[in-house]
Amino acid sequence: MPRRRTLRRGAAVATATVALAGCSVLGGEQDSSTDAPRPRTEAPTSTSGGADQDPAARLTELARAADLARVDFCELLEVDEVRRTLGLRRGTPLPALQRTVPGDPVAIETSAGTTSQPVAEYGCRWELRDGVVPGRAPGARAAAVTVFAPVVSPRRGVVLTRAVRAREDCEELADLPRVGVQAVTTTCGDGQLRSEGRVGDTWIACEVERQDLTAEEGPQALESQLVAWCLHALEQLDTRAG
Repeated sequence: MPRRRTLRRGAAVATATVALAGCSVLGGEQDSSTDAPRPRTEAPTSTSGGADQDPAARLTELARAADLARVDFCELLEVDEVRRTLGLRRGTPLPALQRTVPGDPVAIETSAGTTSQPVAEYGCRWELRDGVVPGRAPGARAAAVTVFAPVVSPRRGVVLTRAVRAREDCEELADLPRVGVQAVTTTCGDGQLRSEGRVGDTWIACEVERQDLTAEEGPQALESQLVAWCLHALEQLDTRAG
């Protein structure tokens, strides 16, 4: 039975999902390059640069050059990296994976009612909501990566970045690192950061939520978590050899 998800208006993924699943929702003419998605099948290879390179600089460099796979990729993300992003100790069982593939139905809630349409994305999400983690303060936490199946041209990237900036209840953080050439980093609440943008002809989004971080750890710790998580996703999905 197909999985069904519900996204509220203003939720982090809703606007871009609608924009790609049904481009007419945003208006304008759909690019011919997005008519037939081209999922890649090459085995991604790690492209990690020097160990001493600043992670944010490495993220910017990789986002300009990477050629990302548009496939069901959850198993490519390393378990220990998911644990680290969630603030879990090594060996701690992960929460259940929430996997999304193109065609999964999603319900979009708006002031006019609820509509349902298939998503056009591959997604992997892990989240903890009970807040019970030994040695950490209580609070929700999540790690997620989404890759859209259709090709995203520069023109479509402009439409998507505008849609992201138009989200309700979210704020753009222009000074923070971003993933992609046409990219936006936003927060939709305390302890949550999301960066998304166009890398080559692929739209990717990575998200981190850490409600457990203390005031002493502060927003810089959350920013570092986002950069490391986005960098890991790009490295794992980059199909370039060598």
